[in-house]
Amino acid sequence: MPPDAYRAGDLSSVARPLTNPFTGAAYLNNQVPVNPMAAKIIDRLFPRQNQSTGAALNRPNLIYNASSDFTIDGVDGRIDHALSSKHRLIGRFTIKNREEKGLASNPQMGDASNRNEMRQVLFNGNSILGASLVNEARGGVSRQTNTFDYSFASEATAFMRDLGFTGLPDLTTFRPPAESRAWCCRTSCSSTTRSPG
Repeated sequence: MPPDAYRAGDLSSVARPLTNPFTGAAYLNNQVPVNPMAAKIIDRLFPRQNQSTGAALNRPNLIYNASSDFTIDGVDGRIDHALSSKHRLIGRFTIKNREEKGLASNPQMGDASNRNEMRQVLFNGNSILGASLVNEARGGVSRQTNTFDYSFASEATAFMRDLGFTGLPDLTTFRPPAESRAWCCRTSCSSTTRSPG
């Protein structure tokens, strides 16, 4: 996190003299003026340091335990069936739900949740078509849905107003789709010829 001294524009811990990029003039004792808007943004988006490391950048200045609940529920099933001595059919399905709720890794962002739902169905069929010919067919469908949400997203309009922006549309009623879905379907067939012997 930005050290408290840096937030106030006190970069005296930097050994090299800092200069204004527009005028070329050196900042006295490396005290850089801070834009009030930038200070507000940093204060809102980044927590303050809670360790006495001063302005050191080579040691952690924020230690924070982000508590969260983590749940995984799933079931797998498989069926093997011999249709005959030369034909076999295998089917498998998977259902898995993974959910994580709790504080975001940045405490300034509030609570967050992430849910992942996965569904898969696969099949495999084998046939011996002769002394030197084996046929195999495979196929499957996979679907995954991810849902992500965090409380700071619903505070965007108030955050922008607090910064002094006016005339922006009210975003609290707009909720973009929080879900992303992925579908995958795959099939393959192969035949193998073996020479007897």
